[in-house]
Amino acid sequence: MQAKTQAVQLRQDADDMESFTRSNLSWESHAAKITEIKNHVNEMGKTVAKLNQAKSTASPSQKTAIERINPIVAELAMNTEATIYHLDREKGRLLNNQDHKDYLKTNAELAAKMASVVSDFVDYGVSESKIRRTATQVGDL
Repeated sequence: MQAKTQAVQLRQDADDMESFTRSNLSWESHAAKITEIKNHVNEMGKTVAKLNQAKSTASPSQKTAIERINPIVAELAMNTEATIYHLDREKGRLLNNQDHKDYLKTNAELAAKMASVVSDFVDYGVSESKIRRTATQVGDL
């Protein structure tokens, strides 16, 4: 559940920042938002590290989820770092530059993909647990 909450927050942050490309916000506003995203990506990275440590005791569906989330988080981290580098290097001179817009669009897409994968697997896990409980209860009758 923690991963789902973090993924949804990251998706919202990335969507917010991508919307900055259609506004006249300062580069400092961009920098503040990307720093917030970086912090959330780092927190998600810690959660994924914990999931990787628990992988040996995970169910097959949980293992699949972990395997699918890992590359998305890694790519999101790399793209976030590239965005930070771009902002720092250009100090806002190129906020309307296509490269900057592409970084933000890519972050939004990756965050949305991660939120979808995490949400789907969390929802699947909840359903799977309900089915097991129901099967156990029926077996007890």
